[in-house]
Amino acid sequence: DRRLAHHAAFAGDGPNVIVHAPRAAVVAAALGARREAAEHYRAALRWGHLLDDAGRADLLERLSYECYLTGQLPEASDARAAELALRRASGDTLRTGSALRWLSRVYWYRLRSAEAERYAQEAVETLSQLPDGTELAMAYSNMAQLRMLADDTEGAEKWGYRAIDLARAFGDVDTEVHALNNVGTALMIAGDQRGETILRESLDT
Repeated sequence: DRRLAHHAAFAGDGPNVIVHAPRAAVVAAALGARREAAEHYRAALRWGHLLDDAGRADLLERLSYECYLTGQLPEASDARAAELALRRASGDTLRTGSALRWLSRVYWYRLRSAEAERYAQEAVETLSQLPDGTELAMAYSNMAQLRMLADDTEGAEKWGYRAIDLARAFGDVDTEVHALNNVGTALMIAGDQRGETILRESLDT
């Protein structure tokens, strides 16, 4: 797929680029070649006009994630914002909420905490319109993380325990661990001995 995507791109064969470049990106990411994965998604998006809105949004979501992992943060937020616009236009509330939560995370890394907080709150509000699920649990945990990072122990506990309860209800171990880590860290920073116990639980889980 990597070779086919390469030759298709140089031949101006857009339909084959958008078939093979995303496949090559998946393999590259699985092998840890995250920057190469991002480049494949960029190649596919150059022909994004051949895709429907959902297809473009999926590629933008994947590109944003690879850029986030490799510290290409302005592009990560730009791609995620473009994805968000498409999700909103399509009326996909679940994917809109997920994109908002990810924008919160990327903007925190860009040292833009006000936007991180705003997107985090909007993610919770958006996902709360739907039946409870793992995406809402992660949005709660994202709120807990922001509160922990702001040395707001009470806020971290409030949002963290909401995330833990919901994650456990759905068997979502990843979000449970994320939330336990946020609560445990906040408590340890505050000098509360419960923090170590919760962090050990997070690590063991």
